[in-house]
Amino acid sequence: MTNHYFYYKEQTPCGLNTILISNPFLKENFKCIPSVINLLRIIGFWNNMDKDKDNWSSITSNYFKNRFGNLYTQIIHSLVELELLKVSYYCRKKHTYGKDDNGECFSYKITDKCYSLLSQNETEYLYRLFTDPKEIRKNQKRISRSGFNKVIYDDIRNDIKQMLDGIDLDFNELLDTLTTLTNGKRFTALYCIRNIKEKRYTELKHNTSDNRIATPYTALPKEIRHLLTVNGKKPVITIDVRSCHPSLFAKYISELFPTDETLNAEVEKWNGIFLSQNDPKTYLSNLLNIPRTEIKEIMLEYFNGQWLKNKHFRKFNYWLSSNFPQLYKRWKTTNIKQTGVNLSKKYETKIMLDPLLFKQCKVLGFTIGQEYDGFTLFGDNSKNVDEVISFLKQRTNELLDMDLIYSVN
Repeated sequence: MTNHYFYYKEQTPCGLNTILISNPFLKENFKCIPSVINLLRIIGFWNNMDKDKDNWSSITSNYFKNRFGNLYTQIIHSLVELELLKVSYYCRKKHTYGKDDNGECFSYKITDKCYSLLSQNETEYLYRLFTDPKEIRKNQKRISRSGFNKVIYDDIRNDIKQMLDGIDLDFNELLDTLTTLTNGKRFTALYCIRNIKEKRYTELKHNTSDNRIATPYTALPKEIRHLLTVNGKKPVITIDVRSCHPSLFAKYISELFPTDETLNAEVEKWNGIFLSQNDPKTYLSNLLNIPRTEIKEIMLEYFNGQWLKNKHFRKFNYWLSSNFPQLYKRWKTTNIKQTGVNLSKKYETKIMLDPLLFKQCKVLGFTIGQEYDGFTLFGDNSKNVDEVISFLKQRTNELLDMDLIYSVN
């Protein structure tokens, strides 16, 4: 592999550096190039996470000012000229309830050309991080200096940290699988694996809006998760809540309006669809004549308050509003854009971040790879899987007073 690097404050990949340095402004301000490349990496990661926005990420002007000062507009223009970045210059106010309301907020998107260059950079670096004793030792020293090894949490985050610490994979298997992924997924996989190897998760914390704990593992494409081992244990099975947010929707609305008895019949009818043994996505696909592959995405967008301008989305909206008028009416009086995060905070994380669940899995010989509305069990065999599922269903009933349907793969 290519090992030619330019040096500023840190190593900079030759291929991407050559393109950046061809721009007169960036050539004159060459010391900012490592920071520019890191910025492109971050935007590329955000793009792949922002699936509900057609892979565009909204970023305030202050974010760039904090990195580059008043040079930031010229840097962005340079990246656009080099066809590494796209910008949607639609100005709007970023509403953050009075906090950090920065005014200008444009949308940004990494180009396929940039994704390819970034992926090449990450691949070359990871190759050394997996195989070069000097690079491995440098990384170990960097981790030690960061104080990561001394970080101990007094709650469920310690179990998650121990799981992350134990992750390993075969580099050649990784390369083979990467060839099957899209540009965005390929870069995201490399980006997350690098963060895992460098242990850049020193501040595991609950998200204030939805109570989830984001980690490099949760952001990994599922195709890559299947390649991992945790302390030598292989992935045995993946368990997740079937149609998680839709399954919890009726409970959420009924608890917001506990004195409204007109909701009871509709809640029971809703649960008859989403909490039965019949797959609700197949049912709705046949009923509404919408491809099954689209139903999941439509419901994901819908219960996160995102309104798509297509006939299938309108068809689903009409079905819900006409068949469940009271649920729909009450829901529309709430901040519907907060529906998804509220469902996660009130219900999903109660189960998936339950300390007793982690403890029971450990007793049964498994390590949990937590994935928001589900998890993968890493173990030596599948001997005690049924006991985990039984315990999970019991805890769901105890914590939420309802029986969710779990998919097992």
